[in-house]
Amino acid sequence: MPSQIAHDNTLTRPLRDYGPADRVDVIITNPPFGGVEEPGTENNFPADVRTKETADLFLVLIKHLLKSQGRAALVLPDGTLFGEGVKTRIKEQLLAECNLHTIVRLPNGVFSPYTGIKTNLLFFTKGQRPKTSGTTNTSTRQAPRTTTRPNPSASKSSTWRKPGGAARQMALPAG
Repeated sequence: MPSQIAHDNTLTRPLRDYGPADRVDVIITNPPFGGVEEPGTENNFPADVRTKETADLFLVLIKHLLKSQGRAALVLPDGTLFGEGVKTRIKEQLLAECNLHTIVRLPNGVFSPYTGIKTNLLFFTKGQRPKTSGTTNTSTRQAPRTTTRPNPSASKSSTWRKPGGAARQMALPAG
């Protein structure tokens, strides 16, 4: 095993202990999701984003570890972006601090038989906020585009929607 790879739970280290030397330019990851952390792990994070849900804590950590203009690509469950409570606060912080420019909704069953959780690929750049029409209200920003492609073994249809918008179905050519 290379000496720079540690086998440990990254979430057990307090967020405040990560300094400038720990910041990186790129993070590409499929963090664990669908589980909860051991009691007390959430205390390593700021009070407004404390949760026991693993995926949510990893999103907070990833955003924190990126340098300014750093880029991230990660797999996260639907609930992280479209849930309520602490999930809403995490999403608001992500949209305020980063340019979430692409969300790819993965086909159902893409991680079967390991999990049936609906997942998305998120691509964002820290500190590179999208241009707005002269306002800083994030509710007026253009939402990232969301696209769904079917599982090849499933029916030939696709769903396209903007987060918070109505879904539209369209047929795809066979092949």
